[in-house]
Amino acid sequence: MEGDPVLVVDRGRGEREALPVASLRSRPDIIDASSVFGDRSGPALPVEAVLDTDLDWVTVESSDDYRASIPTIDLVTGGLLLLDGSGGPVRLLVADGSTLCWNVKHVAALRATDAKEADSVPENPPH
Repeated sequence: MEGDPVLVVDRGRGEREALPVASLRSRPDIIDASSVFGDRSGPALPVEAVLDTDLDWVTVESSDDYRASIPTIDLVTGGLLLLDGSGGPVRLLVADGSTLCWNVKHVAALRATDAKEADSVPENPPH
């Protein structure tokens, strides 16, 4: 159906895929977010389930032009894609992230890069 949300995953080196969010919700590796984040619940997919890359950084882009460049290791070891519609259809949560700015609402794309890219986050965020 046209208009269904998708998550674009660009693993770098020419590997790009548009994943319908509806298909993410039916994957067998869905967990409850409360198993990682005690204060959150709902269906979530570990980032490592969709992002297999050898590049060091991932730029997370929201549908409203917010952008955060995050080390790949932090995403694959503690990142969840929350699929319950709270801040979404896809919201990124990063366990032990160095900043709350990594918990991106309305995620539209994950794009692996060789180097850190500029964030749209203020240098001194208000939280």
